[in-house]
Amino acid sequence: MKTFTLIALVLWSACASYATHLLSGHIQVKPEASRPLTYEIRLIVYLDEIRGTAASNTMTSVTLCLGDGQTREVFRESRLLLTGNSISYNSFRINHTYSGPGTYTVSTSLLNRSPVLNSSNAEVPLSLSTTFLVNSALNQTPDLSILLPSTGFTIANKQRVVFPLQANDPDGDSLVYLLAKPQPAQANNLCSIRQTPGYQYPNDFSRQGTFKLNSRTGELIWDTPTQQGPFSVAITVY
Repeated sequence: MKTFTLIALVLWSACASYATHLLSGHIQVKPEASRPLTYEIRLIVYLDEIRGTAASNTMTSVTLCLGDGQTREVFRESRLLLTGNSISYNSFRINHTYSGPGTYTVSTSLLNRSPVLNSSNAEVPLSLSTTFLVNSALNQTPDLSILLPSTGFTIANKQRVVFPLQANDPDGDSLVYLLAKPQPAQANNLCSIRQTPGYQYPNDFSRQGTFKLNSRTGELIWDTPTQQGPFSVAITVY
């Protein structure tokens, strides 16, 4: 089964002073063996506990678009502090039963994220999605819970940076990693995603250096950041 997962990352160059609590996230889906057509949907969001503690405290629920015309409010089930209590790992989980086989896209858009340098939009929501096939096979989307680098999402300016973004596939399938462009929801319809206008890859914004993702290993290399501030990066995993 081919699955699609959109991971949003925000890379902060050193000494950035922008305020936001939304750093990164992804959605994982897996079937329940004992309940046909029922899937566990887990949203993982990494939040900045230094610049946005107050906002992180109030983020107790999110709205998920389930891909079958339904939306659900999902409450936070856990919040784990990481990297010296500077980042929190937040899990939101529900079970949902689909009416029949088919291809579905689960998505969410989280508002009130501060602007990033490589997008012309004044404010771009953090939008996450995963597309999967509901059928008799008990396949699941890749496990992306190990994507947080040990250094968090802050990188040094004017130094070559390598992010090991390897995921794990519970079914033993091979994975392919691709750079993507963020796809926020439309303002009047949070379940309808579109491509971000004016988005540039980080090195296109600065017009210096290289920015590439190894499609087989998930290793993201930026050689070399030259401007301080927040940059948004989206990654697709098949």
